[in-house]
Amino acid sequence: SFYASCERVFRPDLAGVPIIVLSNNDGCVVTRTAEAKALGIKMGEPLFKIKHLVRQNRVQVFSSNYELYADMSRRMMNTVATLVPRIEVYSIDECFADLSGMDHYSQFMGAGQNDASPSSAFMRFGEISNQASASSGQNTGLLTLGFSIRARVLQWTGIPTCVGIAPTKTLAKFCNHLAKRHAVFKGVVDWNAWTPAIQQRALASEDVTEVWGIGRQIGRSLNAMGIKTAADLANAPPHTIRKMFGVVVERTQRELQGIECLELEDIAPKRQQIVRSRSFGQPITTLDGLSASLAHHVAEAAQRLRGQGSVTHAIQVFIHTNPFKPDLPQYSGSDCVAIPAGTSDTLKLNQIAQKALKSIFKDGYEYKKCGVVLSGIESSSTQAQLDWIDPGDSDKRIELMRCVDALNSRFGRGSIKVGTEALNQAWSMRRDKLSPKYTTQFTDLLRI
Repeated sequence: SFYASCERVFRPDLAGVPIIVLSNNDGCVVTRTAEAKALGIKMGEPLFKIKHLVRQNRVQVFSSNYELYADMSRRMMNTVATLVPRIEVYSIDECFADLSGMDHYSQFMGAGQNDASPSSAFMRFGEISNQASASSGQNTGLLTLGFSIRARVLQWTGIPTCVGIAPTKTLAKFCNHLAKRHAVFKGVVDWNAWTPAIQQRALASEDVTEVWGIGRQIGRSLNAMGIKTAADLANAPPHTIRKMFGVVVERTQRELQGIECLELEDIAPKRQQIVRSRSFGQPITTLDGLSASLAHHVAEAAQRLRGQGSVTHAIQVFIHTNPFKPDLPQYSGSDCVAIPAGTSDTLKLNQIAQKALKSIFKDGYEYKKCGVVLSGIESSSTQAQLDWIDPGDSDKRIELMRCVDALNSRFGRGSIKVGTEALNQAWSMRRDKLSPKYTTQFTDLLRI
């Protein structure tokens, strides 16, 4: 519900109103509020199939406002970080927090301390995620912290959240799921505030596929073995789980048992492959149109590459037509170019990519998508292979890229861009129902 929650922050009149947010090019439903779900609107359903539901029930429809959602996510994570020692951002609307040593939180918040509150050794992780529900409060140690997180995030950003607190990441995520599903918890669940009997009842109340890391395919295999609930998985013989599903599922089982197997990651691991692509708002038939789109994707990928302090040794360019229109001529092309010295230079990567595009482009087709893949990624501090033809990025070019990144960070993405991007704008994503960029664009600032 995070996207919808972001829209409601600046539109309080939408409280209680069914909202859906659409995917790229306003294609399918990717966000549904509880009110929209109650109307029978399904996740991933194409908009054209539910126009009657939208019209009859006055459903509010929004295009994906990625700029707004990313900024609101950053604000939410920064707010959580003011109340806990460390956080790991897991996704745009979820993070894990280290709560070690904070079990006496209620004492310095002026709230009462419950004698049953567990020690910090058992309260390692808190999992915080967006959830549209009411805020409340209790006065038991880490529960108080959980409600304080909810209250502060709501006050500072307007985003409602839920908090799950437990000794492991998997259990914290499970508790967060319970906090979302059952209103009686008022948005916060503390695993170790429960007796072992209640903990088992909680695990037995949820299907095994509700456990983090257990997908439908593994779930079906577990069901065939008689393991149907989270409790069944937690209590299954460990050697059987490892033999049948490997060490990953065994770790999940141990996490359900309260044995920590997954550490908090302060810094997200560097990506070993970076992919940037997008379907066009309308079919593209010209090389200029594809070149403009490709230049945009190369710039985005290169910026991500520099952001993690890496260089790439290979770039792949691909284009293809719309496979969902079999009545039209179909074609797909791809080319991969090696870069022995490695680079993170947008200009150099764009030059290589444009040359690859020309080699695979064919006239007479309506192209639907193009993209770029950077691979062979390694740290920029690693000794590069010496190549007298391609000596690698010069100090001046590295400084230029830093300047470009700084300007785009200060004045907004795309403030400085490769000229090729301006050749054609027909490739741009269609967002006919886009809300204002309230927090990232001066012209869209809310006026009161």
